Amino acid sequence: MPKQHNWNAYKIFKNGRRAKQPICKIRAINAIEPEKNFLNEILPKLSDNFASYKWVFIPEDIKSRMPSSAPLVTVL
Repeated sequence: MPKQHNWNAYKIFKNGRRAKQPICKIRAINAIEPEKNFLNEILPKLSDNFASYKWVFIPEDIKSRMPSSAPLVTVL
C-alpha cells in the first residue's frame, strides 16, 4: 500500500502571499487527493468568506523550508 503523507492547505491572499499557518492538515497518498478532499469535504463546512480565496497544498515535510513568498505548488 502506498505511503500517505500530510498535506497542509494554505489560503493565498490577494497580494499573492500565502498564509503563515495552514487552515487544515489533510492526509493523502498523492498531490491530487488533498485538493479533492479539501474542495469537496472541508471547504463547504468553512464560512462563506473562505470560498473566495485561492488555495495551495504543500506537503508538511517541506513546509519549514518554504518561505511564505516562495513559488506556489498548486493553486485553486
